[in-house]
Amino acid sequence: MKFEDFTSPEDVTIGKMSVEDVKRIIKKVFKSSKFLLAILLILGIMGQSIYTINEQEEGVVFRFGKYINTTNAGMHFKIPLIDDVVKVKTTIQSFTFGYDELTDVDNIVSELENEEAEMITKDFNFVKTDFFIEYKVQNGFDFLMKTDGALEIVKNMVSSSIRSVVNTYTVDEVLTSAKEEIQSKVKENVNDKLMDKQIGLILTQVTLQDSEPSTNEIKLAFDSVENARQEKNTMLNEAQRYRNEVIPKAQSDADKIVQDAEGEKQGLISEAEGQRIRFLNLYNEFVKNKEVTKSRLYLETMEAVLKDVKKVIDFDGSTKVLNIGETNKSIVPIGGSENEK
Repeated sequence: MKFEDFTSPEDVTIGKMSVEDVKRIIKKVFKSSKFLLAILLILGIMGQSIYTINEQEEGVVFRFGKYINTTNAGMHFKIPLIDDVVKVKTTIQSFTFGYDELTDVDNIVSELENEEAEMITKDFNFVKTDFFIEYKVQNGFDFLMKTDGALEIVKNMVSSSIRSVVNTYTVDEVLTSAKEEIQSKVKENVNDKLMDKQIGLILTQVTLQDSEPSTNEIKLAFDSVENARQEKNTMLNEAQRYRNEVIPKAQSDADKIVQDAEGEKQGLISEAEGQRIRFLNLYNEFVKNKEVTKSRLYLETMEAVLKDVKKVIDFDGSTKVLNIGETNKSIVPIGGSENEK
């Protein structure tokens, strides 16, 4: 069979497949490719539309170069090819004042650092101070847009504030008791200035690492003062501890004495009240029958008086000795045995 014998192109076969079969396959592949491209395009758009901000970041969103908003940690959406997001780290960072962290390990201090660390106190003495400053980005947009060299501005503010604050204290206060106050005032002053400047940074911590006199002789003198101060504090602590031990015990003893006295007081009051009632009852009986009451009182009184008496001399008529409490003896004349008492 020759090729010219085919009446139409549909009758042409490729192997066992006709031209129509090939066309159908090509159409299916073309449709599948368009579908795949559409899916890829959608995924690409979605990938450009979603962005993630970490915990210690801020996302500053710009649309056609104009600031829109700031986003915090989490997943967010943006318009692809239109919105642009700049991520700003908000982690705490640090710098030093008066010393260099790298050279300080080897006790090497440059001339510039010496000049930075040395300042004048209220009583016109020189003192060296070392500070460790911690800061972070508080507002990402301000940090990006409001100014250039924000960190240098902060360093200058810190230097100025430290000198002005130290100048309000004596050298003794700077070296000993005023360190916490100085730290607090420097941080407060610098943060107030940063709020006014709106450069997006804020101090989180100011630490006065060390302060020392400018000469060794003064340093030795202040070391002696500091040692004496520490000894004083130790003695005060020991005295306070002794006070805390002694006072509660003394207070307890005092409370016991008061309680015992209060109990004795109530006992005496009760006894006096009983005697008062007894006297009133006795008086009432006396008013009713005076002779009987007098005899009764006499006998009760004699009973109380003679309670511990062993012998009584009776001068009624003949002189006799009455042995009381002895069952085998009765009345013995005075002229009796000399051994009788």
